[in-house]
Amino acid sequence: MRVNIKISKIMPVFTKTAKILTILVFLSFFIIPVLGCGSKTNYKDNETYFETELFECITFVTSEIRVQICGLTAKGLEQEELIIPAQINGLKVDRLGYSGFMENRSNMSEAKPRKLFLPAGLYIYKHDELFLCLEKVILNTNKTYLAPYNFRSVPIFVPSSSADRFSKSKWSYTRAANVTFYLNSRSYTDVYCIDDIDLGDKILTVPQPIEVWKTFMGWFTEKECENEWDFENDIMMAYHLELYAKWIKN
Repeated sequence: MRVNIKISKIMPVFTKTAKILTILVFLSFFIIPVLGCGSKTNYKDNETYFETELFECITFVTSEIRVQICGLTAKGLEQEELIIPAQINGLKVDRLGYSGFMENRSNMSEAKPRKLFLPAGLYIYKHDELFLCLEKVILNTNKTYLAPYNFRSVPIFVPSSSADRFSKSKWSYTRAANVTFYLNSRSYTDVYCIDDIDLGDKILTVPQPIEVWKTFMGWFTEKECENEWDFENDIMMAYHLELYAKWIKN
C-alpha cells in the first residue's frame, strides 16, 4: 500500500522545531551565563585558577601549558605602574583580560596604573575596557606584528631603535621610549628593557635582571659602570637616558 505524505503538512513541523532549537541555543549561550547559572563564566571557578601577589590567573593548554591573567588582586589594583610578566611560575603568559559576562568580567577596568609594561606577543581581551586610567604603555619589542591593540589612543612606547619602523607601519600611536636599560653582560648593546620618564620625574620601576653565575650590582650611566644611578634621588634631566647593568662573577 502506497502512502502519500504532502510536504506542505510536514514543513510546518520542521519550522516549529527549528524555532524551538534556536530559542534553546540562545538560552544556553546567552541568558544562562548572564544570570550566573554557569560556573564556567567565572574564571575563579576554573579548576586551574590561582593567584600571585598581583594577578588572578588560570592556565590553558595549546601546544603547551600557558597562563591567562584574568584579573588583579587587591594589591594589583592599587599599583601606579604595573608590569605584566612574560612568565609566571615558569609558564608563558599568553593572554590578558577576560571575556565573561557582566559580573564575571575582568576587574582591570577598576585598576589604577598610569603606566603598563607589556611583554611582546600578548593577546588582550576587551582592550577598550581595561586600565581606564592608563597614560602610557611600554612595549619592549622591535617587531611590529607583536604590538597590542590600541588602548583608546594611549601612546605605546617602543625601543628608540625601532620607533621609525613602528611609525611607518599601521602602529601610528607608537613613540620612542627615552630610557633604555642595557644588560651589559655578553654585549653592552643587549637591550634588557625600556621605560619612558617625563622630565623631572624619577624612575619608579627598577628592573632586576638575572644572569647565571653572576650577581647583579645595580644600574650605571656608562658601560664601564663608574657612576651608579640613584633611583631614590636622581631625576630625569635629559630627553634620553641609557643605563647599564653591572655584574660580578659568583
